[in-house]
Amino acid sequence: MPADFSSASFVMAAVALVGGKVSLRNLDSALPQGDSKISEILREMGAKVSEGDQSLTVRSDGGGLSGGRFNLGDTPDLLPVVSALALKCSSPVEVVGTAHARFKETDRIAIVAKEISKLGVRVEEREDGLKIYPTKRLKSAPMDAHDDHRMFMAFSLASMLIPGGAPVAGVESLDVSYPTFLDDIRRLGAKVETE
Repeated sequence: MPADFSSASFVMAAVALVGGKVSLRNLDSALPQGDSKISEILREMGAKVSEGDQSLTVRSDGGGLSGGRFNLGDTPDLLPVVSALALKCSSPVEVVGTAHARFKETDRIAIVAKEISKLGVRVEEREDGLKIYPTKRLKSAPMDAHDDHRMFMAFSLASMLIPGGAPVAGVESLDVSYPTFLDDIRRLGAKVETE
């Protein structure tokens, strides 16, 4: 059974944000998984993504990424991860076409806007998405995933960009889709403490 691009997108984004290289097996962009669009988004932002035989490798020097306008109408589960990537972009990131993301486990548009604004980020919440503006330096503040697994993973990525990190509530939500997420990002070099 092929791996899930929805979950893999967070590992791919972690490398794009902080640098390094990761190769993921059993991912096939030719199969009908809408969230495979993350490869295209990462390339547009400036990360290097190469594909092999049912594998995918992401490389990044950890430098700044480029923003842009991304229509996630067919891939609303990418809204949280693209929002995390926006925190490293040198130009605004605009996410459109995701009004239905308000009816997932949480209102993902409102929660992303509320929580990442705590980090000193200027965010415009719109009916069908968000516009996230570049921030020179993120500040640490507690974030709440609101019991949503994708929110928790996205905010964990945001925490990796903050000197000393930031607490993220809602670790138990990972059991829904990706219970080994914290172990996997530890293997990539992230410092993770759980309480």
